[in-house]
Amino acid sequence: MMTVALGDIRIAYYCVPKAGKTTMKSTMKKISEGGTYVNYGDHPISPLMRYRSRDHHRITVVRDPVDRLISAWSDRIGDRDDIRRSSISTILCKPLGLNPSPDLEEFVLNLRKYQMINDRIFRHVIPQIRYIGSDPAFFDAVYSVKDMARAQDELSVLVGKDVRIEKLNVSKTNKQAKPVLSQQALEYAREYYRKDYDLYGKFF
Repeated sequence: MMTVALGDIRIAYYCVPKAGKTTMKSTMKKISEGGTYVNYGDHPISPLMRYRSRDHHRITVVRDPVDRLISAWSDRIGDRDDIRRSSISTILCKPLGLNPSPDLEEFVLNLRKYQMINDRIFRHVIPQIRYIGSDPAFFDAVYSVKDMARAQDELSVLVGKDVRIEKLNVSKTNKQAKPVLSQQALEYAREYYRKDYDLYGKFF
């Protein structure tokens, strides 16, 4: 969660990795100029976070779970090679029968195992409800990564100054042709993120 205090205006942004977090972090910093900015990190939602944001205008940004998963694979495996860069993760691959450099299909079909052996992967693929909770009504606004223009307009009105949201942290791998999942992998991913779809699907 990140918070901004600007005069009488207080905004709390609940961040979800691979759902515009880097972009919104930059935006929140810009909004805070002349005020204060606090970054509590991208931790799962908790009673303490809810308390800290009790008198804030609460917002979050969500993303279609399958698109988010593909982005996570592109970034954490394709660009950053997280598993092979970690000696512990690499060692754990062998007893679990995992490829340390999986293609998207392998990654998705073995998602639970891959998130278990690497904390960076874990934080980027766990369901969005782990970060934002199961009640959309908790937020004053829920935005989709596909509709950041609305976030830009509404935040500009809220803070009384021009807010520009510039997209950042685009995966190099993601710039290539978008990989296609098999029907089996697609169904597996949709089931894994079923609660995300059930609770926040109307925003995707």
